[in-house]
Amino acid sequence: MGMPHHTERTKTILKLRTEDGLTYQAIADMFNVSKQHIQKVVSGYDQAPAEKNEDEYDVWEVAELTGFAREWIRRNCKKGNFPEPTRTVRRDSAYHYWNKDLILRWCEVRLKLLLLAADGYLQRELNPTYYAHYKYGYKRSFNTPKIQKVWVRFKGLKSQPFSSMHWVGQLNYNNRLSHKKVMEEFKNPTDLTEKFSLHDYSKYEEVTNGTE
Repeated sequence: MGMPHHTERTKTILKLRTEDGLTYQAIADMFNVSKQHIQKVVSGYDQAPAEKNEDEYDVWEVAELTGFAREWIRRNCKKGNFPEPTRTVRRDSAYHYWNKDLILRWCEVRLKLLLLAADGYLQRELNPTYYAHYKYGYKRSFNTPKIQKVWVRFKGLKSQPFSSMHWVGQLNYNNRLSHKKVMEEFKNPTDLTEKFSLHDYSKYEEVTNGTE
């Protein structure tokens, strides 16, 4: 069975869905039709021979894995701050696909750098001498709200090996981590990620839990 006729309206619907990332319901509201109608229009093209391969992710899956919006992914691909698609298929719109191993490797680098950034923050804030040269030098408590906020994220992200996929959707939270730095480490790994290690915080947890 051939593809449906490409009307201007259909092209617009496909663009809104595949390029702009609008939901089926949002598009349906724009055209005053049912959500099911929009799904039917789009599915006729999604089932075409340009489907992604088993070893590929599409932009929706990459967004779900990383936690970054689809527009962020597209924008940073152009800036060189995110891996470029390994395959692009052009029909009415461009469909971009990424090799799964490539994306998972970037995700692992990003996760390690997030953990190292949090580890560095905790080490600095909990260091009794860090603020010694300040006029009102002090040592922050482990139970300080800001430290606890970082700790909860840090503890959750480091709680399981990367392969467990426990990190899915949580790689976007630290906006201070340079996207350029992540790409540099991704392209040319250093000891930061090759000899990855974090500090032990069990003594702080013991005090917090009242076991000491």
